[in-house]
Amino acid sequence: MPDVPETPAPPAVFRAGLAAIVGRANTGKSSLLNALIGEKVAVVSPVAQTTRRPVRAIHNEPGLQIVFLDTPGIRQATHSLSSMLNRTARGLVTGSDVVLLLLDASLPPQDEDRGWMQKLAADASPVFAVLNKTDLLRTDDAPGGSAPPRPCAVGGQVGSPTTQGGGARPIQNRKPLRQDSIGLRRAAYETAWIEVLEKNKARNPDFAPPPLRWFEASAATDAGLPELLAAIKDLLPAAEPLFPTDMLTDDPGPFFIADVIRAQINVRLKAELPHAIAVAVDQIEETEEQVNVSATIFVEKNSQRPIVIGQRAKMIRDIRHAAQKELAAIYGKPHRLELWVKVEPNWSRNYWMLKKFGYVGA
Repeated sequence: MPDVPETPAPPAVFRAGLAAIVGRANTGKSSLLNALIGEKVAVVSPVAQTTRRPVRAIHNEPGLQIVFLDTPGIRQATHSLSSMLNRTARGLVTGSDVVLLLLDASLPPQDEDRGWMQKLAADASPVFAVLNKTDLLRTDDAPGGSAPPRPCAVGGQVGSPTTQGGGARPIQNRKPLRQDSIGLRRAAYETAWIEVLEKNKARNPDFAPPPLRWFEASAATDAGLPELLAAIKDLLPAAEPLFPTDMLTDDPGPFFIADVIRAQINVRLKAELPHAIAVAVDQIEETEEQVNVSATIFVEKNSQRPIVIGQRAKMIRDIRHAAQKELAAIYGKPHRLELWVKVEPNWSRNYWMLKKFGYVGA
């Protein structure tokens, strides 16, 4: 009788939990989410606050489910929409099994970074401080040497360097910055964290910092991501799956399509209309050949409408073509967009409009 291969036994314990990705604007949160999942589930652009809604993406493997939560980037609130996005981002941290604080390795610590550190220091959730964009920096503190891990003076613990993660993919047009190294930049962020902890300890002698680990990674090259993913797995509790195990995201399709359109607008009009644009999908009709989408682009002033449309409708035509191309690549099926431009004064202060766009009530 021929040997019958044994079926692998299922894992004894299923683990599931929530990992929130937080940080100031433009640290690469959505890029990291896409890299960890291996699919484009969050829209990415070089313009700040491309992410205005919480986006959940689900990593499934035998015996494990990680629900990643991509949050709006924190930035100085110059208008009510920024204030609302900041409150949303901070409020989503509570209840997470682990919080990934994304820090931009290409820049020194900013006030918004310190603000997040203060928020997380007061929370009980374990913190993974992820120094992202390390591909833009040198890997050594001095010629011939590499940066060793530095101890944390007040609470927490330090993870080993994770800049040599496998599965790196080549990236073009990303030139390393020469004025700093990964080690020096990481030391600056560690110092900022220690200062936050010391201030809390001075105010409250009984202050106990949350568990902390440091990671060095690059969402652009995948460096350090296997180590980060493994560390998240180790923290998750035994629990039933939070979502079906074949689900990639719970993000409604219309909101994602609207984000793709808005990202194309931002790339072209970020100087003229940095935060005055919102998009709502009105109708989606799918046929065997293509997906037909009707969407409305909202602006706040009459003077902004011709900017979006452009001379002889060239701007909106370019936006439409670029969004159609991106959506076809993501979904594997041609998309035909019909775009309208409407003036809605003070939409960013209107709760019902914000709900329509998915910015509140998520």
